[in-house]
Amino acid sequence: MAAYVVLAAVSTAYRYRTGGVPSDFEVFWSAGGRFLHGEPLYPAGPIDTAFLYPPFAAFLFQALALFPLPLAAAFCSFGNWILYAAALWLTWDIAGTFFATPRRRTWPFVIAIVLSIRYFQSNAGWIQTNLVTLVLVLAGFSAGTRRRWTLAAVAFVVAAGIKVVPAIFLVWLVARAPRRAAVSAMIAVVAIVAVPLLWRGPTQGWLDITEYGGDFLGGYLGGAVRIPWYNHNLATLAYGLFVPLDDPAGGVNAWLPGGAVAARWVYRISAMTVVATWLWMTIRLARRGQAWNAYEFAATALAALLLSGVTWTHHLVSLLFVLTVLFAIPIAGLRGPRKTLLRATWVLAVVAGVGRDALGAAVYDAIRAYRIVTVFLILGFVTMVLFALEPPPRTQRDALGRG
Repeated sequence: MAAYVVLAAVSTAYRYRTGGVPSDFEVFWSAGGRFLHGEPLYPAGPIDTAFLYPPFAAFLFQALALFPLPLAAAFCSFGNWILYAAALWLTWDIAGTFFATPRRRTWPFVIAIVLSIRYFQSNAGWIQTNLVTLVLVLAGFSAGTRRRWTLAAVAFVVAAGIKVVPAIFLVWLVARAPRRAAVSAMIAVVAIVAVPLLWRGPTQGWLDITEYGGDFLGGYLGGAVRIPWYNHNLATLAYGLFVPLDDPAGGVNAWLPGGAVAARWVYRISAMTVVATWLWMTIRLARRGQAWNAYEFAATALAALLLSGVTWTHHLVSLLFVLTVLFAIPIAGLRGPRKTLLRATWVLAVVAGVGRDALGAAVYDAIRAYRIVTVFLILGFVTMVLFALEPPPRTQRDALGRG
């Protein structure tokens, strides 16, 4: 395994040295260089090659700019595999906290690894930052289960400082943890805003904040959407019903009349439904004074994927944790609609997790084009919310296993 990781890092350096690498890493490296040399962070350009991260991320990325691009890419490629090991360990550790019996811990964890490996491979290929934020939010959740509130708050805040989407975990923490966690989070937020601002100087630092908040966040909060066919978020599912998507499976025709106007309304209503459902779950659990459970955290991860402006394949690395929780649910103690829902979600999880090599390009592209992954995210979200509010009954075998 160690030899494979080293070989991957060397191969990455060679690919960057020879040019023509399809990766996001050069965006991070270039932003770090601009931050280091006092240049604007958010220059105009195509959105797919622009830097779309908060100023704090560029502050961290300036360390990459100290090295030539191929060497920096090799370091990060190697680091991604270290982070993968950390994500596996944290997921296993958290599963042991909530699912103590081997039957509800070991096999779900193995299944989750198998079904999520292609997401990690995609993340490694693009040298993305998703593993960094995944490890941070898992570490924050693990710290919270041990009542280490300051560590939990700092982990969630740093994750949100690198990519804004993990801010949902910070909101969840404030709602579900003692007040001292909220105080720690507030101090950490001030710190990650202040550090890059002071480092760059008040003028350039404030310009960075306003450009990021206005040009990027303002656009998405104002209703902007990105709907390439390979986006797995809620927006692409909603728009794909009413407007053509340019996908290789041939499903380019809209399924329903109404065009972009109908698509916009369906997306807004569905997004508000996800937000309202997630808030209802979180507030209800907080008012009950109920202890944390793995289902609510998995529901939060799924809500983040659905509501994110972009959810490419390499953004789905958080499904490692979600799938572990999903397959740990004991179906033997369920009845009626909940049992049917769980079975359907399991099936979609398997279909979504199987990659191109196993299915072939045509079937794999059809799964993506017909939004199977997004449908799985929706069913998974509903499942996790239901079990967060009403945990499944413990089966006789589970009870015996605890002895």
